[in-house]
Amino acid sequence: MLAFRSALASAIPPLSVLWFLAFSIYGMYLEERLSRYRGVGQHIARENRWNPGLYPVEAAKWLARDQRWHQLRIPVWLGTLVVSNVLYFLVKP
Repeated sequence: MLAFRSALASAIPPLSVLWFLAFSIYGMYLEERLSRYRGVGQHIARENRWNPGLYPVEAAKWLARDQRWHQLRIPVWLGTLVVSNVLYFLVKP
């Protein structure tokens, strides 16, 4: 049992990093998806990033997802830190 708890405790930090890495890659995917709708070389200013008038109608779903990702990125990062630390201290032998 002690070996299992030790192995689980040592797996928590890398799993937390992998979770946040996957979440970050999803954000990059959303950005790439939106850039397809903008067109090649078309840059949009930060304040107009989610302006639906600058995108075709088909991009509405991706705009909403990207905006939601940006709203959640810091809470997810902080939550990952807190949950992984709590789990680590609960599980460590």
